[in-house]
Amino acid sequence: MEKPAPPPAVSPSANGGPRRYRLCLYVAGDTQKSERAVLATRALCDQVLRDSYDLRVVDVFRYPELADRHRLPCVPALVREDPAPCRRVIGELDSAERLRELLEPGAGETQS
Repeated sequence: MEKPAPPPAVSPSANGGPRRYRLCLYVAGDTQKSERAVLATRALCDQVLRDSYDLRVVDVFRYPELADRHRLPCVPALVREDPAPCRRVIGELDSAERLRELLEPGAGETQS
């Protein structure tokens, strides 16, 4: 069995503790696909970030203005809001590698 990769380096917060990632997962309605996206994202975040993240789930049918703010062409989409700059993954978040790409400081947008 392979040893899991270490979590990405996080810079300290203003209070000297480890920085928390602020993530937002955009989904479309209360569907099985949305539920799978939420469960997969939480599982990957738990695996990669452990206790150093906050995840907010937004239904774009209920709050379309929030999706417009990030110019999301489709969902599901995971957006790293903090630390800046904002980054996003469009489509299924199906691997720890895709999550790590989102978390890297120089990472750009990725799509599935």
